[in-house]
Amino acid sequence: AAFLVIFANLIRTQIFAGDYYRGLAGNNRIRKILIPAPRGIIFDRNGNELVSNVPTFSLDGQTISKDQAISLEADGKIVEINTKRSYLFEEIFAHVLNGVEQKYDEKLRGRDGAEIAEVDAVGKKLRVIETIAPIPGENLTLTLDKDLQKTAYEEIKNRTGAIIITNSQTGAILTLVSSPSFNPEKIADFLNDPKQPLFDRA
Repeated sequence: AAFLVIFANLIRTQIFAGDYYRGLAGNNRIRKILIPAPRGIIFDRNGNELVSNVPTFSLDGQTISKDQAISLEADGKIVEINTKRSYLFEEIFAHVLNGVEQKYDEKLRGRDGAEIAEVDAVGKKLRVIETIAPIPGENLTLTLDKDLQKTAYEEIKNRTGAIIITNSQTGAILTLVSSPSFNPEKIADFLNDPKQPLFDRA
């Protein structure tokens, strides 16, 4: 008899727990929130950062400020957090970084994480059920020299052509500049430029 009581209680608990979680899912009360992985940073040969990751915040598709995001999160709103790539030297490294970003994308992008949260009927976060941490992308160190690259760009920026400087002993590329160049964060502004700045001459 005792066994039957325990068995019956176990069945009842499983049924109630199953119903509870099915009810949450059925009422759209379980939300998976993306946690983007930090993209790997690209450095020059001397450890100088050439790119950075800037966080961006949005709510219902509308971009908001960091302060607004913090305030809304405190009220239980679900704010989408992403990152925007910032190119610290703009035109100076544009072509070479464009190539590096594409060639090593798999290593740089990492793996996104997620937050599994319970929300109420209006989308307010009630509690976090589980957090899966993102895996950051790998950092890359190039053979390029930031200062030498800047000097080369200043020499050729008003002309059409390219400058490539290598280490005669190792063959390492120290400078790789193509001109005219473009701002990687505003590519759309250069699409119809007759000077074809998007074309890599190096």
